[in-house]
Amino acid sequence: MFAHERHTKILKLLARQRRMEVQGLPEALGVSPATLRRDLTFLEQHDRVVRVHGGIVHPSEVGDEPTFR
Repeated sequence: MFAHERHTKILKLLARQRRMEVQGLPEALGVSPATLRRDLTFLEQHDRVVRVHGGIVHPSEVGDEPTFR
């Protein structure tokens, strides 16, 4: 599967679920964990996903944090 196809598949899954754990994604996509990390880095750099500890979140799910003041 080409990178563009994987990116599209990840984004479709995320649009449906809004939040996803990364743990099962390599098997679901049929790729290595290293390939998935590269894909998620690319998608994060292009503001398509937000990476959080152990998972990814759709950008619309992340609100602005209030300032300390």
